[in-house]
Amino acid sequence: MDSTVTQVGMGIVTIYALFGDDIRVLSTNTYGDPVFWSLNAFCLGAFTLEIVLTCIAKVSYHFGINMLYCVEGIRASRVSIKVLVTVYLLLML
Repeated sequence: MDSTVTQVGMGIVTIYALFGDDIRVLSTNTYGDPVFWSLNAFCLGAFTLEIVLTCIAKVSYHFGINMLYCVEGIRASRVSIKVLVTVYLLLML
């Protein structure tokens, strides 16, 4: 989990999670939304997988509360809420 490839990959995912919705609003119409929703779901999965694998790989974590992982959990839940609301709104149409 501490490899350079993992750190760079999760950095890219984090940057997308922070700015992806802004890029979506500025650059696409409603037809491009499903692509961004899929990317949001991927981010949610990547953050969740990172938290779980780090807790398994690092003996000192033991699913304890660490500030960095709390922030990542909040960010992942934000993405999941966006996905759920979007799916709900699509089903309502």
